[in-house]
Amino acid sequence: MKQNKLTQGSNMRWESSRMTLPEHVEEILLWRNERDKVQKPQLDATRRNK
Repeated sequence: MKQNKLTQGSNMRWESSRMTLPEHVEEILLWRNERDKVQKPQLDATRRNK
């Protein structure tokens, strides 16, 4: 059975008070931006548009 907040033995007091420190949020956002960065394709300099 999948556990949830109402499962016997869970700690309701701490389940609802999870938070992320601002400096951790900043690092997570920087990491995501780097991870999701798409490199531009390298164009062939010998071909020209006509």
